[in-house]
Amino acid sequence: MTDRAVYTNFVNKAYNIHSQKPITPPGGWEVLTRSDKSDLANKYSFKCVAFINEQEKKIILAHAGTTDGYDVIDDAMIVAHKVPYKIESIKSFIDEVENLVSDSKEYIYETTGHSLGGILSDLSAVELKARGLNITQSVTFDNPGSYPVIKTAIDQKVFTGQIESIRQLEQDINFHAFNSCPHFINTINKPLGTVSLVVPPKGADYKVGEKHESQGFTAYVLAKIGSAVLKGVSDILGISTQVLEFVETLEFSSNILLYL
Repeated sequence: MTDRAVYTNFVNKAYNIHSQKPITPPGGWEVLTRSDKSDLANKYSFKCVAFINEQEKKIILAHAGTTDGYDVIDDAMIVAHKVPYKIESIKSFIDEVENLVSDSKEYIYETTGHSLGGILSDLSAVELKARGLNITQSVTFDNPGSYPVIKTAIDQKVFTGQIESIRQLEQDINFHAFNSCPHFINTINKPLGTVSLVVPPKGADYKVGEKHESQGFTAYVLAKIGSAVLKGVSDILGISTQVLEFVETLEFSSNILLYL
């Protein structure tokens, strides 16, 4: 498998936490731990699997995206450029990973994730960096754009250790998002690192350079969960549903690199 196929494989398996399906890693890899095995890591419906390859001395953290109401709350936080509640779960999960490997600083770390999981992947990468661990890259899919979220997290000093700046992070870590045809999810915020457009299937009604209207956060939540959760999200954040609807009028163009 190519590198990108490995990451998609791991991300798909992270979703198995929600569906309670078994997680069987590819050859050479083992499941080191999974977030649903820990009450602290599982808080806020955090869905992540740590895979380990002893021969390569590598650990990959794979994050699932939105599957329930807890996730939609964090989606709304991200739209508002706030740090998602799952940052605490990320830190607890990495604590567990470090406790399970006695020589944690000798491993190479990578992170991956899809959609909301892409934001969590980038946050996990920065947290690993803040701990002085050897994090090399965060490879994500349909990432909503983590730049403002990471900036807020740095400004609020939420990471375990000191982070100098986003510019330094982009020099030290390869943040690379593979996004499909631009839509509401993968264009919410400014991206971090490199964004590559994965060419849509042959026959797709899409041309590079065209503008496409956003679905909007409200429509997204209603389609995913329902009106009760939308009201719950607005209540928790202390804002009106009209604020959540501001993205309904967004338009965007595909000013990103084609991945061939």
